Amino acid sequence: ERATLVCGNGKRLGPFDLIVDASGARSQLRHYLGDAAMPRPLAYGAFWASLAWRDGFDRSALLQRYDKASIMIGVLPIGRPEPGAQDMAAFFW
Repeated sequence: ERATLVCGNGKRLGPFDLIVDASGARSQLRHYLGDAAMPRPLAYGAFWASLAWRDGFDRSALLQRYDKASIMIGVLPIGRPEPGAQDMAAFFW
């Protein structure tokens, strides 16, 4: 069965083979999945920011550094938000 989306105004979109909800642990769609999908606090977190591209990084590669598997930092090229806009990078720590 293919999935559809229903907008707030009742308009239906789709059908789709796959729908991805990437709005995070507190997604407004989460309550449709039942108790097993409820978010739980974790002992770790992350800082993530989308920033204007800075020279000195490879525009076609992820750069990251690790301290074991518990600490990491990196810069990821993420392209442009629209044609003609400035290149962007994701910085995470």
